[in-house]
Amino acid sequence: EHVTLVNAYNGFYSAPSELHYVLNSYITALNTGIEIHVCTDIGRIENVKIDPKYWANSGLPGSPSLAKVTEYTRANGTGFNMHRSDWEYVSYLYVSGYKTGMWIGREPGYSDTPNAQLYEIHIKNCGTGLYVQAVNPYGLLISNSTFGAEKDGNAVYFFNDFKTSVQFNGVDFTGPIVSDGSDGAISFESCTFSEYSDYALRINNGNILLTQSDFKKPAGHVFLGTDVNTLKSVN
Repeated sequence: EHVTLVNAYNGFYSAPSELHYVLNSYITALNTGIEIHVCTDIGRIENVKIDPKYWANSGLPGSPSLAKVTEYTRANGTGFNMHRSDWEYVSYLYVSGYKTGMWIGREPGYSDTPNAQLYEIHIKNCGTGLYVQAVNPYGLLISNSTFGAEKDGNAVYFFNDFKTSVQFNGVDFTGPIVSDGSDGAISFESCTFSEYSDYALRINNGNILLTQSDFKKPAGHVFLGTDVNTLKSVN
């Protein structure tokens, strides 16, 4: 609680830990800001900011320029990395200036995957805002959040191993959402999509549900691949 990390290779590492709690903290990490493994009793991350600027602007001896440290984190770093965790709660997480803002997927070498509730997640200026490799059957619920990618990046990307459920509610996306998932359902409720080049949603498999969502451009809303099962759009 109330900790600032600068010049760290990795920031907070849980491998494993039950009931971990990171609160009101600031991190500049060159590799990974927060990494979670094998948490079977609910962990919490609240009001954490991960950004190269905290080291660059620290005034500490040897601190690099913001441009220099951001060049490294944008090429190599991940802000938040979650492997297997049961019912993780993450709220008010801010990530900027990384190759991947948030990565969610399997334990290395195992099939174990996470589920979580994510609230007020704000990711910007990253190559990929949210990368979803795989999620367990209970899925992810993501609400009141923003995911943005720099030019030629993806706001959200679903890897081939994804085949369960992710729900977005009240989320604003800057940049495209691309899914190469093998199956599953991705739902969007009260979401907005903006600043995409060709399509806001490029979906190659699975099922898509759109409710009360708003596309900021008049065309290029959804591209469906030949293996998509269902698209349902309401309001």
